[in-house]
Order: sequence, then C-alpha cells, then structure tokens
Amino acid sequence: MGDPVTPFLVGASSILGISEQRKARKETVRANRAQERAAAIQNARARRKSRAEAKVATAANVASGASQGLLGSSSLSGITSSIQTQLTSNESFQRQLQSLDQKRFSSLTKATKSQANADTFSSLSKLASTIGPRL
Repeated sequence: MGDPVTPFLVGASSILGISEQRKARKETVRANRAQERAAAIQNARARRKSRAEAKVATAANVASGASQGLLGSSSLSGITSSIQTQLTSNESFQRQLQSLDQKRFSSLTKATKSQANADTFSSLSKLASTIGPRL
C-alpha cells in the first residue's frame, strides 16, 4: 500500500476544486443577469429617447405648419404620420434587439451551467482514477 495521506489530499483538493467551480458558475450566472438587466435598461432608455424625439419632431412640424397656415393640411398630416411610423419601426427594432439579448443571456447561462457540470464530472473522474488504485 502507499502513503495513506496522499489519497486524502487528492480527495480534499478535488472536492475543493469542485466547490470553487460551483462558486465560479454562480458568479458567472450572476454577472450574466446583471448584463441582461443593463441591456434592458439601455433598451428602455433608447425607446424613451425615440418617443421623445418623435414628439419633438411632431411638435416642430405642427408649429411650422401653423406658422405657414397649414394646420389640418394633408402635407402636415402626412409628415406627422411618417414620424409616427418611424417611431413604431424604431420601437419594433428595439424590441427585437431586447429579445435577442434575452436569448443570448439565456444561452450564456445554460452554457455556463453545462460547463460547470462537465468540469465537476471531469474532476470526479480524475479523483476516482487517482484514489481508486491506491485503495
């Protein structure tokens, strides 16, 4: 038989390694969630900015139309409608980006968990192959 301390040290270091892998996985998942929240906040800010810009553009065109006596004209109505269409298009694009961000963060979280599980099983198999022959 070999040294009785060596299997114990190998086992303890493997268990500690597995524990650290789990901690790293949790921190990575936490970081991914924080990034997802940051992306959602940025997306919401972009939508608010788009709405504000559309309101400013609409108000400027209405004021310009009023000063030229065009209130109620089809050209002013067309411009206002075009601004609203552009706003809707921008918001749709931003929603698509948000959806893609959510899918990306979800995939990153799943990949992190899978990698942590693979690392754990790898550590366990190394532990078994190291300690097994010594027992």
